[in-house]
Amino acid sequence: GAARTVPLAYFLMLAAAVLVAVANSYGAYLAGFAAMGFLLLGGQNCLNGVIPNFYPAEARSLSVGAAVGTGRIGSVVGPLYAGFVLAGSYGARAVLLSIVALVAIAAVLVLFLLLGGRRFR
Repeated sequence: GAARTVPLAYFLMLAAAVLVAVANSYGAYLAGFAAMGFLLLGGQNCLNGVIPNFYPAEARSLSVGAAVGTGRIGSVVGPLYAGFVLAGSYGARAVLLSIVALVAIAAVLVLFLLLGGRRFR
């Protein structure tokens, strides 16, 4: 079920992010970014289908809308952050390590949500 599948997708995405952060070859970057893209799209779409179960019927569409809106904000803030890190001469490795940290936080939060969250029917 989703309680196992979605956290698994996020933890596999964490492994792919670590691979990208420590990669020293084009092939490793390619494999890591391909895995991250696949798992991000699949994991996020699955999460969008699971989120409504944690809210009463009156708030379900609002909950998915808020989650999607938060993701859109991240789509704006993420590249800005990467630009600031690169402009600060920290390099691409610092950006990639930041991705690892953010994916780790997301994976743990998704795990706690799906294993311990109160569901409405």
